[in-house]
Amino acid sequence: MSALRAVVAARISQLTDESVSIQRQVKSGEAYALARQWPVVGYVRDEDVSAPKVAPFDRPDVNTACWL
Repeated sequence: MSALRAVVAARISQLTDESVSIQRQVKSGEAYALARQWPVVGYVRDEDVSAPKVAPFDRPDVNTACWL
């Protein structure tokens, strides 16, 4: 097993019907980690957060993430 671990992050700036859903982003992140044999140790979900305006470590869910 790899010493690397993964935190799966999903972000969406505006919730619309055309948006890539948070659930799809999480599944994609989990698949990416699994393919590399990285255990997922946490999840970050930020809805209605602008990527250009809010740096990754300043996003609300990073500080309250569901860490495993």
